[in-house]
Amino acid sequence: MPARGFIKAIITLLLGVLIVLPLTHASAAPIAKVILQSTDEHYHGICILGEYLYYSGYDGIMRCGLDGSDLKNISARTGNLFTDGEILYCGTQSEIIRISADGTEEQLLKVSPLVNEGAFSIMNIMSHFAADSEWVYYVLTMAQDYELWAIDTNGQQNHRICSICPPDCSIEDVFLPSSDDGIYVRYSDPSVGSWSLVKVQDHFV
Repeated sequence: MPARGFIKAIITLLLGVLIVLPLTHASAAPIAKVILQSTDEHYHGICILGEYLYYSGYDGIMRCGLDGSDLKNISARTGNLFTDGEILYCGTQSEIIRISADGTEEQLLKVSPLVNEGAFSIMNIMSHFAADSEWVYYVLTMAQDYELWAIDTNGQQNHRICSICPPDCSIEDVFLPSSDDGIYVRYSDPSVGSWSLVKVQDHFV
């Protein structure tokens, strides 16, 4: 396959296999296999930082070149990987960790004690993460609603932004468009049988 076919590529995750889809070629070449923790939808992730692709699976956090070369395990952690374009983060139901690009340094930003009801943790569960250069945003599941929170990238300030929706809804995405200063949340409401996309507010200050 011509090298120029990979100048611009789409990286996609399909059935536990990472595939490079060149925009100038009709075929797809698998570059790595991923064993996902299928029992928890939040315990996986894939993102690109610099010249490397990072993904999280059963074996921890893996790093490889954009063509699949130089595959390396950089951390035993598993979680939802995300980045602000410069820093790698790993989020779980109870922790947010800042990780260096080579995995040699980790900083715990946030710990959220889970509140149990019987055998199940139902409150203070963190999910759906996003980040800009100053803040990490996350959804916190509370007894009465889903709340949007923000913690600074050094882990010193942690603030509640607002309530998003009742707990019988389902949060799908939190994202920060690069062309906009808004924080967007997408969720489904079973009472009306539809999706909602809301702009919560400008980036937290």
